[in-house]
Amino acid sequence: MYRTIYKIISLIASPVIIFYMFIRLIRGKENTTSLSQKLTIKFANYPKNKQIIWFHAASVGETNMAIALIKIISDKRPDLHILMTTATLTSAKIFKLEKLNNTTHQFLPIDLNFIVKRFINYWNPKIVIFIESELWPNLIDQINTKDIPMLLFNGRLSDSSFAMWSKYKNFTSSILRKFSVIYTASQLDYNRFITFTKDNVEYIGHFKYSSPSLSYSDTYVKELKSKLKNKNVFVAVSTHDGEEKIIVKIHKELKENISNIFTIIIPRHPSRIQEVISLSENYKLDYITDIKDFKDENDLLLISAFGILGNFFEAHDIIFVGGSFANIGGHNILEPAKQNCAIIVGPYTSNFKDLIDEFVKHKAIITTQTTQQLKNELQKLFNDSKYKEQLIKNSTKIINKQKDVFKVALNTIYEYLK
Repeated sequence: MYRTIYKIISLIASPVIIFYMFIRLIRGKENTTSLSQKLTIKFANYPKNKQIIWFHAASVGETNMAIALIKIISDKRPDLHILMTTATLTSAKIFKLEKLNNTTHQFLPIDLNFIVKRFINYWNPKIVIFIESELWPNLIDQINTKDIPMLLFNGRLSDSSFAMWSKYKNFTSSILRKFSVIYTASQLDYNRFITFTKDNVEYIGHFKYSSPSLSYSDTYVKELKSKLKNKNVFVAVSTHDGEEKIIVKIHKELKENISNIFTIIIPRHPSRIQEVISLSENYKLDYITDIKDFKDENDLLLISAFGILGNFFEAHDIIFVGGSFANIGGHNILEPAKQNCAIIVGPYTSNFKDLIDEFVKHKAIITTQTTQQLKNELQKLFNDSKYKEQLIKNSTKIINKQKDVFKVALNTIYEYLK
């Protein structure tokens, strides 16, 4: 019943939804390419003589996971062509920067029945792999109608998502049962998924455990280390509105005791960099936006770029992961962990609850509840190298235990391609 209601409502609302997409274009949330592809007015070209594997990743973190899988498949199976869909301009840009062989990028169509039907008929994939848990009922229904196997990798249901989908349990079950396989990221996610469907769900671990470390430039890392060799460096990544204020305030306070402190801030959304610059000026801190301009009196390096985090995780080892003091739910901690960093987060980490719990259990991460606690822990990391090294050692042990997740996923893909 709910599926029918959803289809009817989405059809009735289609003029409003399409109008809203044009509003997003005006506001810069879409461009002409993303809009035309989401409405299936235009399609990307692809070689018609190859089978299509379709990966979908909604945003940046999922895109990076998909890229790691795609690189392996593309090398092993050059006879295949890979379609990658994303939902945001940022994730599309990150994917295109990789310049992968045998791949085509297209934006995911909006979930209107007549639009997704046109999309699937055009691409006609052999198999579809969703990364994490963006569930679009019309899209999934149309894929299922054509008997195309659907795999859900790194399946996750946050507190809010689980609460929402649980309100419509029968509807959610009817969607999730259409997947051939659901591999969950954690035991908690497994327990949540099996309330909707049981036979196709398996817990194998978080994909980030076995995905490759982020790429980095040896030249840039060398420059960072050389320029900042006499500094106590702290890197704040994926920060959101309000968190930069916390960071610059702590920097200023710590500078009273640690005169050579240097802080690097990398906002989650590079478009916010001007806000961070204004904040730094208000606090009368000396900032640069390019390491080439470094002088000893500088306080901050403010970064607004894509695909560069690996450089900073490789060069420095004290990392604050944002979205955890702003009530966002946190961001993935495994990327810095895999590059041997000591990690600090704030109180809001519900998006990665199982990961955080695992790291806390093994004393592999610092969780803080207040800005004062964050300041105290940073000071301790600067002053106590053994404390920092033990954190890094503990996180490395956790990661090494779960290296085979990718192998399981790849074997499953190859099985469905037979």
